[in-house]
Formats: sequence, C-alpha cells, structure tokens
Amino acid sequence: MCEPWEVCWHIRFDPAREHLGGHKLKNDMLAQITDGWVVFLDDDTYMHPLLLHHAAEHLDAAGVVVSQDRTASLGHVLWAAPNNMRLGGVDIGQVVLTRELIGDAQMAPYYGGDGTFLQIILQGRDDVFYSPEVLSYYNVLEAAT
Repeated sequence: MCEPWEVCWHIRFDPAREHLGGHKLKNDMLAQITDGWVVFLDDDTYMHPLLLHHAAEHLDAAGVVVSQDRTASLGHVLWAAPNNMRLGGVDIGQVVLTRELIGDAQMAPYYGGDGTFLQIILQGRDDVFYSPEVLSYYNVLEAAT
C-alpha cells in the first residue's frame, strides 16, 4: 500500500508485443493495486512532469483527465472534456484515476479496448476533473526520429 502521493510503480513490459495494447498486462497490474491513484503509460505516450502535481491539486475528484497533444504524429489534440469520453476521443495516457473509480472494470483484448474501458468508467461522471491543459503527448518520440 502506498502513502498519499508516494509513487509505487507497477511495471509490465511485453517485449514480444504479444498483447495488443497491453490490455492483458494492464488488467494483471490492476489486480495487484487495491487503492490509490492509477496512471497508465503506453510505450507511445509521454507524461508531462507536472501531470501528477496537477492531479494532486484535485484529490477530491475520482479522476483527472488532461488534454493530449497528438500534433507531432497525427496533427490534432485530444481535448479533455466530458463529451469526449468515447472511443477515439480519449487516450489511456490522459487519465489519472482512483482505483475505486476503476472498480472491477477490465480492458477488452482488442484495439481500442482502453478507449472503451475509459468510456465505460468516465462517461456521465460528475466527480471527474477535466483540464484543458496539455500534460500528455502521443508518439512525440516517434515523430522526432
């Protein structure tokens, strides 16, 4: 168990890339986490250093969603807003969620499974903080090479 804002890493790595989107690995990780806040980072996502600080300012929320810059590779931004909590409108790298909010939800083992997971968890919630601030970046390293 982690103390408030003590970072406890639960890392899963799939070198053979056998698990599309890492959904099985993320589900396995969630089975080990019983409380606190959860942040998912894929190999194509870069978290701004202030993301956790930003989330700490909203401890009364069940989750924090920030905007994600995808302009380096896809030419647009995924804006954090309640009406964007749908497949294609939000990415797993944009959220900091309480373990309580996640509950028993699991990611489905198909492309887009994390988007569907977030849609189920976040859609219609009024206890989630949405920030227009860009604190997540998608494929920024790939675009730089």
